[in-house]
Amino acid sequence: MDETGQENAPKLTHRNLAKRTHEKLIDQTERDPLTGLLNRKGLISRAIPAIEHAHRSNEPMAFFVTDLDEFKKINDLLGHPTGDAVIRYTGECVRKSLRITDQIARIGGDELAGFLVNPDIDHLEDFKKRIEQNLIENKDRLLELLPDPKNFDSVLNKIGISIGFANIEKNDSYDTLYQRADAELYKVKNE
Repeated sequence: MDETGQENAPKLTHRNLAKRTHEKLIDQTERDPLTGLLNRKGLISRAIPAIEHAHRSNEPMAFFVTDLDEFKKINDLLGHPTGDAVIRYTGECVRKSLRITDQIARIGGDELAGFLVNPDIDHLEDFKKRIEQNLIENKDRLLELLPDPKNFDSVLNKIGISIGFANIEKNDSYDTLYQRADAELYKVKNE
């Protein structure tokens, strides 16, 4: 306490306040408001330095793109609030499947994308399995998110996810990695 009996609270200087405000604004512009995940801009701002590091260090890196199977049916039959709940749920399940060094973003609609730092082939397979396992094991969370719990069984039966991967190659950029992962996603969906 100071001489006036007031507790000594840390003072925010104008510089610290400006820095915190700037960081909040950056975070708001780089986050998807529905899921809390990064948005496309946030993903790009993190992927470019990770790609540059992978090129310099010759470390592996993989980019992934996911898409929900049958999502249009969920939206059309059960409404957009239910679709939003499914997007949030899927985002949470995919995020739980990542390591702290990996990144994920909602880049539009029901599409998620991100990158895995220094993965091996087994890690990519494990990543897919962890997502599928999280979608099953965390179904209580889906029940919490749904606007109408009576739709739980029909939603749970319709949730499926397809994933396309692209491993970094020499001279890859964000765009080339994204395009190859997206092309792999469509191969998976067509199979």
